[in-house]
Amino acid sequence: MRSLTLPLLVLLVGCPAPDEVSFELEPTIELLYPPPDEPLIRQADGTVEFLVVVDIDNFNFDKEATGDPPLEGQGHYHVWIENDQVASPASLSETITHLPGSTPSLDGVSEVHIRVSLQNNDHSDYNDPDNDGVDLEHWESIVAYDIVDE
Repeated sequence: MRSLTLPLLVLLVGCPAPDEVSFELEPTIELLYPPPDEPLIRQADGTVEFLVVVDIDNFNFDKEATGDPPLEGQGHYHVWIENDQVASPASLSETITHLPGSTPSLDGVSEVHIRVSLQNNDHSDYNDPDNDGVDLEHWESIVAYDIVDE
């Protein structure tokens, strides 16, 4: 047993100290579903329905705090079709039903952008939580989808 301890101790003493690691991680959101290579289906009546599933890290997702004053690291998320907010889900997955005549119009379009974004409790964008003018990199996720008729 001694023969293993001495070489290990020599190895540890000879290693340089690791760099400092910051544990203040940036909040992120990722659109997991629908998959980017899967088209959205426009039904015969013009309705487009799809399931949204997101992954949120380093952020306290608290739908119950919606409407409260902003609190760093806490909030909810919005779902957007193009630049129009269509949902403020209560869970990490939500079925979105876009009816014909709704904004934005999906009649006749062959591609659409779905965006999910982190929001403060007061619904403002969570891209600059410190109000220091520095935008976060992954506070939103945007994916382009083809739309095909059934």
